[in-house]
Formats: sequence, structure tokens, C-alpha cells
Amino acid sequence: MSAAGSSPGRRGCPRGFITGLPSRYLPLVLVSGLLPGCATSPARETKESVLDPVGTYDLSMSSVTQVSDGTMTIRGEPGNYRGTFSVGVLSAAIAGVETGVAVLNVHANLALGTLILRLTGDGFCFTGNWVLGAQRGTITAEKLPRPQGSKGCNP
Repeated sequence: MSAAGSSPGRRGCPRGFITGLPSRYLPLVLVSGLLPGCATSPARETKESVLDPVGTYDLSMSSVTQVSDGTMTIRGEPGNYRGTFSVGVLSAAIAGVETGVAVLNVHANLALGTLILRLTGDGFCFTGNWVLGAQRGTITAEKLPRPQGSKGCNP
């Protein structure tokens, strides 16, 4: 160690200094550095709620060859949703409904197999796709009744 008090590994820095500041000021530097972060308000927690699927929906299903309109009614409570599905010549009992934030998945049992609807939306207007075996297409759904003042899902 040199007579000036600098350590061999940090040449030119007097002993007791951390990046140019005396070590006795370190607590002050740390506290003053934290104050701006502490003075800000915490970020607001935006907790979005899971969709309530219960209700009646106007549906429009499209495939490569056709477009069909119909309805879907969901009733029940979380973990036990059931209902009916009717579009064109297809009619079925809804066997299961899964919900999430902006997500609505519906499973309906048909003679041809299980129809799966995968929808996303804001709770009233939904878009997505459907799958029935090898057949696929798109679907739109609008929950009824429409909110007051709404002109529906299509602009």
C-alpha cells in the first residue's frame, strides 16, 4: 500500500473512497437514490375479470363453401355451463364452456363429432374459429341484448 492510502488494486483512488465519494457518504447516496423510486405511486393493478358467458348469442359461421347464421344459449355457473347451439341445419347440446379474460371456448356434441368454438372478444362481440373434424371456418358471435346505444359488433 502506498503512503497516500490508496490500495494496490485501485491505483489513484484514496482509501475509503467508492467511485470518488467518501465511504461515509455511501448511506446518503443509497438513500437519496431510492427516494425518487419510493416517492412514485405504485402502478395501478389492472385486474381484468373472466368473461361471464351466460346469455344468448347471435352467431354467423363461415366455411369455404357457405355462411350460416344461428344462435347459441349458455346457462349455468362456473364449472357447470351448458346450453344449446343451433346454426343452419346443425343443432347440438353444449357440453362444456371454458372462459378466461377475453376468451370463450365452447364444445358442442354433434352426431358428426365435437364442434369446438374458439372465440375472443370484449364480453359482447366475439370473433374466432370453429373446428368440426376436418372442417374448419370462422365465427362471429354477438351477445344479446346489445348494450344500450350500441349499433352491434359490425361498424
